[in-house]
This record gives sequence, structure tokens and C-alpha cells, in this order.
Amino acid sequence: MSRNSRRVLALVAMAAALPLLAIAQADDPAGVGTLTLMAMGPEYAAFVTRPDDPSLRAYITRAAAGPVTLEWSAGLPEDSFAAEARSATLAGLSPGVYLVSWWSGQVRAAGKTLLSGLGATRHVTVGSLPAHVTLDAPDGIAAPTRLNIVWGRVGLPSDVSVYVDDIYIGHAFDSAELSVFGLAKGDRRVRIAAPGYRPLDLTVALSTRHETTRFVRLPRLDGEE
Repeated sequence: MSRNSRRVLALVAMAAALPLLAIAQADDPAGVGTLTLMAMGPEYAAFVTRPDDPSLRAYITRAAAGPVTLEWSAGLPEDSFAAEARSATLAGLSPGVYLVSWWSGQVRAAGKTLLSGLGATRHVTVGSLPAHVTLDAPDGIAAPTRLNIVWGRVGLPSDVSVYVDDIYIGHAFDSAELSVFGLAKGDRRVRIAAPGYRPLDLTVALSTRHETTRFVRLPRLDGEE
């Protein structure tokens, strides 16, 4: 058999193998990733989303004397959550970069979210290998101050992020107000942001002698009330 004939037979064999290779890759579960949040302390809360797909979200908490719980999620496969004493795992995730935000000292009452100290954020890449994030304790500031941000209607907006001096503090879900304890006294730059609303920036003066309260209104991007 000539060299050209052998080359033609080799190309034909490769072409025949391509559909089988495509089926094997489609059935390969290596493209389904997992993300584990480790070292969730008491009164921790964590929020997981994708920067390029904010419709995928998960809100995970651990009570002071309770288990790790998936409070709600969106865009995740069914039965994708598993928890142990101090960790939580999300399975069935598509490959990509995820944003994990967490904060400690969260206490929620009717229509109110209380936070102490600062929050933390980290980007993590999820792929064929399991991904892990250790929720190190955020560095809080020991100062007897209290800042209250009140927007007045529970769930409008339902997902509020708070930053102080460009530092992420935490989230408030389905609340009408948020209180932050332990920030340094003095003039602080506060940003309040929520999906579907214009961010609001304000400057507040925090004192160790009394709490500071600000009533705010976030305008919707679509102009509706």
C-alpha cells in the first residue's frame, strides 16, 4: 500500500471517530463543577452569584446555634445543595468565574437586618475540579457606633448591598432597613445599591455617643415608583 493510501485511510478513521469523541465529551460530567464554602462561623451569611449572569444566585446562612442552610436560590439545578456542620457545597455549576460575598454577625428581625463589622468578597473559578473558598473572618472594626439605613418598604428593593468607604459591608434581603455596628467614627462615605435601582451615595457622620439614621429612597432604573 502506498504512502498516500495509508494517509487517506488514516484521515477516514479520524473522521469516523469524531462523532464518538463528541458523544463522549457530551456525556463527560467533568464540565459540571462544584463550589464548597468552608469554615462558616456562627451568624455567617454568604451570597454566591456569577458576575456575567446575575440571575444565578444562592443565599446561604448559618444561625448562631444551628446548621448551615440554603435560604433561597435562583438558576441552580435541583438538589444542588449539600451542607455539613460548617460548610456548604453547590453542585451542578457551569464552568466560569463566581463571586462569593460573606459577612458575619448577621441578625435578622422582622423587616430589619443587623450587621456587625465588615464583609468580604472573593472571585473563584469553577471548572472540572472542585473549587473551595475558606470564609475567613472579616476584619471588623471595634467601635461603638451604629448606622441605620432605612428605605421603608420590606422587599422593595429585596436585595440591597451596602458599602462604606468603598468597602463591602454586606447584604440585606427582604428588609426595610439595615443597621451596621462597629464602624469607625467620623465622616463615612456610604453607597447603597440594588439590582434594578440607581445606586445612592451619601456621606454620614458617625459618632460613638449616639446612633446615626438616614432615610433613603432608591430610584428605579425604569422610572416606575
